[in-house]
Amino acid sequence: MEFLENLKKNNQFPIIFIGSGITQRYFSNAPTWDSLLKKIWDESEASENYFSKYHELENRFGEDTFKIYTTLAD
Repeated sequence: MEFLENLKKNNQFPIIFIGSGITQRYFSNAPTWDSLLKKIWDESEASENYFSKYHELENRFGEDTFKIYTTLAD
């Protein structure tokens, strides 16, 4: 309880990340994980193409899209 009391006392609130699946249920224009990552990737002006990196990670991790997406997000 001390943790929550400290948050309240200092007017700090945690950020809760739900995920795109929940968001898409309630907002029809919410991005998918893939489209959100691609948009952020493009804005970051990374030297490597998003799809090239995705394909590289797909070769490395197989069909484990969770691992692919978390690595891209990193």
